[in-house]
Amino acid sequence: MKKITFLVAIVGISLLAAACKTSQKNTSTSTANVDPLTKVYDVALSFYSKGGGIDLDGVKKMKSFTQTFAKEKGIAIPEPFKQSWGREGEADYFFDLAGIKKPQRELFKTGIKTALQGNQFHFKENVQPRQKQ
Repeated sequence: MKKITFLVAIVGISLLAAACKTSQKNTSTSTANVDPLTKVYDVALSFYSKGGGIDLDGVKKMKSFTQTFAKEKGIAIPEPFKQSWGREGEADYFFDLAGIKKPQRELFKTGIKTALQGNQFHFKENVQPRQKQ
């Protein structure tokens, strides 16, 4: 009789514990499934044209600076999201710098503006891509 009472008590406690267990939700901040058009990016570089195509030298400098900066600082800078919007090659490049510490983000922003000085581009911060119409 003691064994049956003990067994019933164990089963009852187990059921009670299972019923009280809180469900765990996935709180991951992964951006793998985030629509790139709804995301807010830290930096956007917009290469525009005044009738003769975009400044391809500026695009090359941007890519070169990004690679060199990442290598020198020992960090990974994700490939920018590119959104083309014009007939002459106009495009915006959006950088997500969330995985980089704030001092390095600020150095990146200052450095890329300096590297592209004299080129035909606009620099923007904390922006979303253009919405399709």
